[in-house]
Amino acid sequence: EMLRSLVGSEMCIRDRLENLAAGMLCMQDAQTGRFDHVISARDLAVVDVFRHVEYDGEAIHALLKLYELTGESRWLSAAESAFDYVIDQRYWQHHSPWLSRAAGVLTRFRPLEKFFQFGVRNLPDFEATVRPGVPASPAMLELALAGRQLAERLALLPAMGHLLQQLDGERLYACLLYTSPSPRDS
Repeated sequence: EMLRSLVGSEMCIRDRLENLAAGMLCMQDAQTGRFDHVISARDLAVVDVFRHVEYDGEAIHALLKLYELTGESRWLSAAESAFDYVIDQRYWQHHSPWLSRAAGVLTRFRPLEKFFQFGVRNLPDFEATVRPGVPASPAMLELALAGRQLAERLALLPAMGHLLQQLDGERLYACLLYTSPSPRDS
């Protein structure tokens, strides 16, 4: 309610969100799906084509959430194109929480193997990175939760069983235990 009173009606908010997304599409290469990461506010010239993989994950996630709100296919198409670029660039090697979030949303609308495969590959080796007694980062918890959600979705898709077998459920569960504080730690 407070947000609505600050920026206007729901239609006004939606218009503003779509204007922001249209600006994002101006930063996307129509051929490759790549986003320019930094542009100049003064003249909109590209300052930095690439800054960090998280920028791509945030952009894709935002476009997918707008698609969820509006149902307009251009937002989904742009997100899918950007994700194809992310796959081509092998960004799973960065184990990005934002790309895990984006993959989780994208596979709800486009349950294609390549997007699920990215989600599986994007998960880190939890055994090597999360150990009892060693504090884990919030990013690691986010990745473990994304892995759990991915496993749950894959379990419902018999044709994707081979991807489910690539997930190590015991390591995912261990990571969730190690990254989540117990009541006695409070």
